[in-house]
Amino acid sequence: MSIPVDYKIPCDISEAVWNNALQNPARIVAIKAEATPTVWLKKSTTVEGAFGRWVLTKFSNILKLPMLQAVHQPGGREAIATEASRLQALAVAGVQVPELLWQNEEMVLISDLGRKLTNYLKQHRNNHQIKLDVVKQVFTALSELHNSGQYLSQAFARNVTVLENADEISIGFIDFEDDPLETMSLENAQARDLLLLIYSLSTYFDNCQSEYQALVTAQIFPLPENIKQQLRCFMSKFSWLSKLPGKGRLGNGYWRLTVITNVLRAGLEERAN
Repeated sequence: MSIPVDYKIPCDISEAVWNNALQNPARIVAIKAEATPTVWLKKSTTVEGAFGRWVLTKFSNILKLPMLQAVHQPGGREAIATEASRLQALAVAGVQVPELLWQNEEMVLISDLGRKLTNYLKQHRNNHQIKLDVVKQVFTALSELHNSGQYLSQAFARNVTVLENADEISIGFIDFEDDPLETMSLENAQARDLLLLIYSLSTYFDNCQSEYQALVTAQIFPLPENIKQQLRCFMSKFSWLSKLPGKGRLGNGYWRLTVITNVLRAGLEERAN
């Protein structure tokens, strides 16, 4: 990556600290300067995995599930521009995302947004109530985000953060280097958010599966009908998973997919009964 030399070092970061961050081979670097909060430098990079995305898109076309299409991964300067644009749009909509502190064509500098949800869930692995409470807040935050007409980029648990303030916590979202609306409709993108979140969170609830499924089922009830229809389509395509023989040998990935179909079935059908 070529680093421009004709810019002023941002945010009163010292030259030594800034140069260390630039020279760090990591793509995302934490910058901790004296008397200032931690900030994060994200650098442009190339993107691999084009064949895998092509396969996923073909798979989604066959199943007629546009929400499963692979989202365009721009990489490089385009990804940096996308991140900056999406952070600004989400912030205007009132979503808790990192503050965009500085940008150029090759990099963005953003504020810290607390600890990752995945680390929080690991810390409280054996405290089921704490895990359920924070995940309920995650779904509430996602619902508010969707109600504002917004959507995430990659709604995996690893891209959710927990901000702890005294005895209260709040939920934030990170990582916006791609834009799903380049590939799919808003309702597809919002349904995709829910599917990715349910899938990725389920691995942290293997020791309280029924409680997790009950919590997620309750999130389905108030969804708008257009989103429910997207989820019904997904459920109808994957309902056969529960009928597979030898399910116990298929591993955690299978279990997480069955969690999605089970909670969707319960959430979408229970009110009709």
